[in-house]
Amino acid sequence: MSMSVAFVMKSFWWNFKGSRQLGYDLRRVEPYVLAFCADASGQIHRSVTPIYANSPRAGRQQMSGMGHIFYGPRDPGGVLAFAIAVIESDADIRGAGVRMEAILSRPEVTTATKAASDLIVNAVAAAGNATPVGAIVGGVVTLLESTLQIVARAMQSNPDDVMWLHSGSFLADTSPPYQWGRRGEVGSALAVRGRSAFGLEYEVVRTTVALANDIRVEAEENLRSLPSVFVG
Repeated sequence: MSMSVAFVMKSFWWNFKGSRQLGYDLRRVEPYVLAFCADASGQIHRSVTPIYANSPRAGRQQMSGMGHIFYGPRDPGGVLAFAIAVIESDADIRGAGVRMEAILSRPEVTTATKAASDLIVNAVAAAGNATPVGAIVGGVVTLLESTLQIVARAMQSNPDDVMWLHSGSFLADTSPPYQWGRRGEVGSALAVRGRSAFGLEYEVVRTTVALANDIRVEAEENLRSLPSVFVG
């Protein structure tokens, strides 16, 4: 079934109040979110939110409009897999885009991303006209999460810390397809580093093909002047 959807973040929240043992000043924090998404085409989509500088140690950032778009609007072709990280930045914001682009361009990151893409392409080819959900979804989610873990290790020598990882998938053969229209929230009481808590609120929004094309064209025009890390 052909359907155009967008995977959006409605809000995300953090609580660093239990992280005094990390060894640096957390009276104010600078959180942001990085996401990798993959669909049946084999294309890997990445998205980075702005850095929310000078934020309190505990808070929630609400997104405007429909939310921050992690994926789409487009037709996932049967499966939409994703991996998301909440990151705390200690660096100058002006250098954040350059630093993130350098990390995402590292050979170990691009190799992991290509492995996820190749897995999808090969599974789709093997399935013919069928949607190869069983063959790809578990492996793609694992590879996307592994890619973010590689990013986390690469960041260890940089001022940013990956604080929480989350991954999952949406399928076309559920009711409703891709769980569109159902808002959800996920969270973790124990972060990757420190005794901190994080979470995000999300929704898959159904769109029309024409609307998806209009949004995509406008987004491409607006993003031409931004660093490539924000373009995906």
